[in-house]
Amino acid sequence: RVVYLRDGDAPLNLRVYVDGEKAWSGRVYGTAAEIPLGAVRTGERRLRVSASGPVRLLVNYAGPGDGGWIKRLAVRPRAGTQEILYAKETPGEETLSAIYYAAPGNPPELSLTVEVADLRHGGIGPFEKVTIRDWLFTLRLDDEPQLPVLDVPGEQVAAGQRMYIPLGADLPPGLYRVRLTIPDTPRGYLVLSRLLPGLDEVRMITREQEAGGGDD
Repeated sequence: RVVYLRDGDAPLNLRVYVDGEKAWSGRVYGTAAEIPLGAVRTGERRLRVSASGPVRLLVNYAGPGDGGWIKRLAVRPRAGTQEILYAKETPGEETLSAIYYAAPGNPPELSLTVEVADLRHGGIGPFEKVTIRDWLFTLRLDDEPQLPVLDVPGEQVAAGQRMYIPLGADLPPGLYRVRLTIPDTPRGYLVLSRLLPGLDEVRMITREQEAGGGDD
């Protein structure tokens, strides 16, 4: 898919080519919309777009590159307490990652608390780490808009501030309620994701001996 963003709403002619062949052509209206390209063959493809006026373009299934963005699904938090159901799927450590993107009009700092409810430890231990139930985050917000918000005409947000809430191996798999409390009415968006630890590093040391050689 191709998403276009622009300031005006006058008619705009667009043509989209994939590997030199025309995949879509038409006239569009409005400040933002999505153009479905249909099925595109797998593998590396060359995309070219021609337009009759100034326009910014976003394309999925492509690396962000220099000056690019990655599309993420976000929620708009409200003042007060809201609950998030987190499904812990593995017996090991998982991390709930939250990124807050501030819109213009926020105070320079935003404080919020996070509570992991329904803690129930699995087994009798011992555990190397114990999950912390309550967290307090103070975010220093950047008021300089840099990233566009799709489906909200003219909306832009600043670079995101990331928070980490670990759920350790002491918690068995299952559903956990995560309560997020913001005292003031925020202006921004929250992106949630799951982080899992990667593979442990393994090093091997071998001793090689030349043919015909031996130890004295």
